[in-house]
Amino acid sequence: FMSDFESWTDSLPRCEKSGIGVVTNGKYVGGIMRQSHDFMHRCLNLSQNGVQFYGIFCAYNGDQRASKYVSNRLAYEIFFENPITVDMMPEQIQDALKTKFSTVAKLYNQDINELLLKRLLRKEESTEESRDAVEKINSKLRAGTTVLAAVIVEDHIYVINCGNSRMLALVVDNGNSDAWQLNEEHDLVNQDEVDRLHKAGVSTENLLRPTRGVGDCFRGLCFAENEEFIGANGPPVISTPDVYVYPVDEFHCSHLLICSDSVVKAIEEIGIEPGNINQFLLSELIREKEHSQTKSCISLAQAVLDSLTRQHRESAGQQYNSQHDDMSLVLASLGEIMGAAVANTQRATMTTTDATNSLSLEDTIDNDDTNDPQPYVDCYGFDNKPEAAEVRAELEKLFIKITKKNIAKDSIEEEREEPEEHSYL
Repeated sequence: FMSDFESWTDSLPRCEKSGIGVVTNGKYVGGIMRQSHDFMHRCLNLSQNGVQFYGIFCAYNGDQRASKYVSNRLAYEIFFENPITVDMMPEQIQDALKTKFSTVAKLYNQDINELLLKRLLRKEESTEESRDAVEKINSKLRAGTTVLAAVIVEDHIYVINCGNSRMLALVVDNGNSDAWQLNEEHDLVNQDEVDRLHKAGVSTENLLRPTRGVGDCFRGLCFAENEEFIGANGPPVISTPDVYVYPVDEFHCSHLLICSDSVVKAIEEIGIEPGNINQFLLSELIREKEHSQTKSCISLAQAVLDSLTRQHRESAGQQYNSQHDDMSLVLASLGEIMGAAVANTQRATMTTTDATNSLSLEDTIDNDDTNDPQPYVDCYGFDNKPEAAEVRAELEKLFIKITKKNIAKDSIEEEREEPEEHSYL
């Protein structure tokens, strides 16, 4: 099931008015950044039939199975299983998104139940091989993912929040800029989450982030097996999302930004106070927009993360234990996306408001494919540059040189592969 939906998701049309920026995890060793594990995030920026879907799914506990499944299945639910359409009313869409997310979580938990049954059977065997098999199953059970997604239908933004990533609506203008946070992170800074945990009899003293997500079996569905939660009457980590809805006037908000919690953490580590993080992201975006030669969202998203990575590295100095996790950022141009909807419906009458209260697979996904980000070269507007002809000529020379070198290399390899009976010639 997972392998089918992985290729299916990749084939869906992308939103051209948005972009994804990524930076892989790294640890600074001797002044050099070294990647310590595969890239663990899944990022989407899809558009179909007037519906846009953006999301960041951050896998944790060392396995990507949860983020792969949830990202693909949620996209399927939104676009194909009783799909979200522009004809639906805002209340209908909000209710439908809650139901769809609940369906995704239940389907994933069904897969967990199958794993639990297999683990029980292997435990009864009491052999070295069965113990290894149990440990492999446990690693799959530990897999979890946070979810932060935005669905845009005409002049409304619907936010699906289950975890500790962050979403902002921004006015990106050097003379008139502002930022609104559209969700509350589910972590121990959130008083509502702390109160929920206390009511469940869970001590927050050593509890790690996040406090909501899909999967994470030993802090969720099977929390009773965990010695840390003896006496608790409810799971520390739940998969219940907050779903917000905002009417948006594109004349007030120009961009939508979604970033992983690791981006927020890196900003804190370079010395920015928590209350100034949103403004820091806004100022970084404005600066990159002012100085970049291209205004594409993919370039701006990547430029903001590259700048943050440089600042984080500089702040680390000679600290050999300094490191950062995978970082992801999705940026969408609300002005362009909402403009068409406003022109068609003439319904945009409210500005974005601050979010202070919520509204309340076993082997089929095991493969060797990684989700490592691919390098990119942004050639937007290249032909309009005065030096374009000169650069193109140099590239053609380089291409000819590389081609000749490869031909020579291939001929040498062919000679080496001649049958042994002809080696005396």
